[in-house]
Amino acid sequence: TQGVRAVVFSPEGKRALSGSIDNTLKLWDVETGKALATLKGHTDTIYSVVFSPDGKRALSGSNDHTLKLWDVETGKALATLKGHTEAVFSVAFSPDGGTLLRAGADGFARLWDAPSGLPLSPPLDTGGTSYAVAYSPTGDFIAAGDRNVQVWDARTGEPHGPLLAHGGRVLDMAFSPDGKLLATASDAGDARLWDVESGVPSGEPITHGGPVSSVAFSPDGT
Repeated sequence: TQGVRAVVFSPEGKRALSGSIDNTLKLWDVETGKALATLKGHTDTIYSVVFSPDGKRALSGSNDHTLKLWDVETGKALATLKGHTEAVFSVAFSPDGGTLLRAGADGFARLWDAPSGLPLSPPLDTGGTSYAVAYSPTGDFIAAGDRNVQVWDARTGEPHGPLLAHGGRVLDMAFSPDGKLLATASDAGDARLWDVESGVPSGEPITHGGPVSSVAFSPDGT
């Protein structure tokens, strides 16, 4: 694999998936480091990949403007979801694995029904290129955005609270385990915490000397 753009561990931690500029995903055995399978079907660089909560399926987003749903065990594509007009930069599963979320360079996020591949709501305006999306662990909310992040009700697609004005272009985001906080990281060199219910910043920004490309919570949320 050359030019790896995305890597994710399986829920049980024994496998990993990588997506690269050679248009393929590779499934790896974490303990041995050996490639178990190569998943082919995309026609351009893969920017995002994620396992389903049960580890049996995977989602990938690509510069070919599509999202693919994969059977991890067989390496076969179960569905190809279209609708974006530009690159898909970020993908996510709902906690129950039944809904797919994706966003990218066209300025919209979309929710899809995983079993049928049908859209569940109109496109959600992210205000610009969205490099990150997040699904709350409770399944109640989703989030995406450019310099301003919007939280939506995951079931209705209605905005939940005000725009979260980070300032810099948001490169990653994550909900806390209880879904009450949202962390965002940006190219302005800081990470921020937000109260999901009120949209008010929680504490002061955590500053760094350069762009912050990733953010995560500890398992207990502290």
